[in-house]
Amino acid sequence: MPHYPDEIEYSDKYEDDRYEYRHVILTKPIAKDMYRLTQGKRLLDDAEWRGLGVQQSRGWVHYEIHRPEPHILLFRRPLGTDPTTGRVAAVEGADHGVFEAGALGATVSAGGCGQLLRGVDPRAGAPCKPHARPAPAHERAQAA
Repeated sequence: MPHYPDEIEYSDKYEDDRYEYRHVILTKPIAKDMYRLTQGKRLLDDAEWRGLGVQQSRGWVHYEIHRPEPHILLFRRPLGTDPTTGRVAAVEGADHGVFEAGALGATVSAGGCGQLLRGVDPRAGAPCKPHARPAPAHERAQAA
């Protein structure tokens, strides 16, 4: 049974070699509002998740839907993102170059439960390479 908090919950940030990540757990009423917007079939844009009451600095992008728990929003932004502008500084050796985090799109991967929506670099028109990400805190706690 899903865990719905009394207030929106924000994870600590975690990162890999390209992105910093965080997840946000919505309350049950807010999750229902989100479902009315998307029918669970697409990612939220910046104005939509902010309109639901999610509060974070600039540059965060809703990049995945974890189908078993769609009320948990998964966000990422490239390392080096300025939290006041949302703009990304050039990172030497990065194959994504410089782009605004808000410009990321999404594609739907085929499959059933557990399949994810993955971010796409809009300039390349192809899915970004998969990135290993640490499990969200609630998953780490259940595994322990």
